[in-house]
Amino acid sequence: MVRQTQAWLDNYVANGGKVASGHQAKAPKPPPGITGIGQPPTPRGMNKTEARYAAEILEPAYRAEEILFYKFEGIRIKIGQHKRQAKYYKPDFVVMRADRVIEIHETKGEHITRAGQDNFSAAVEAMPIYVYKMIQYANGTWQLIREHN
Repeated sequence: MVRQTQAWLDNYVANGGKVASGHQAKAPKPPPGITGIGQPPTPRGMNKTEARYAAEILEPAYRAEEILFYKFEGIRIKIGQHKRQAKYYKPDFVVMRADRVIEIHETKGEHITRAGQDNFSAAVEAMPIYVYKMIQYANGTWQLIREHN
């Protein structure tokens, strides 16, 4: 489960909602002699919008027991294939509500690209068993901009 420590959350609040540089997850270096070919992608850590969403929305909901679980980039959904190369969609958060319904949360900042919307729609078609939500942070507020049940 992706849960930030209390020190991380205190630092986040103290910095006015900005993630301190020392608290970003860093991708591990591969062992000597290992190339990226055939290896799983290295984790990238959260961007500022994702970190804000986790701290302001998900963590308070977890503490209030409205959600039982959440994880950053917890799954990959195959959304297509080009020649021999599969294309995957990796949503920002997988969330389990208190009623045990699984939701996929995709967070967006001020600008949303067409490719981001297309990948979201492709994931809905490829794996319709989840509740999908696209949430945007704009003008200082979180807004639900798309939802598929």
